[in-house]
Amino acid sequence: MSEWEASEIIPEPLKESAGSLLSRLGTADRLAAASFTGKPADVALVDTMRTAMRRLDAAYVVYRQRSSGPQSERVAAARVLGAEIEEVKAAAMGAV
Repeated sequence: MSEWEASEIIPEPLKESAGSLLSRLGTADRLAAASFTGKPADVALVDTMRTAMRRLDAAYVVYRQRSSGPQSERVAAARVLGAEIEEVKAAAMGAV
């Protein structure tokens, strides 16, 4: 949402989703920290998801740290976060 123009209306579902982000990140962090046992294929899949959650959480932390800086730094931080999201999505599509 940080990249949206001030004149653009942000859809309500997006606002609601953004409002839940910290809670969801906390849940993802707890899931990533938990151990999982099961069939080797299931363990490998869960490990892949946990790695993705950790990558996205780390990228979001960096984004938040840089998002309070000058406009150019905020834009760069948003692009780095977006790139990380795209990489994780691409990896997930390759794993399916």
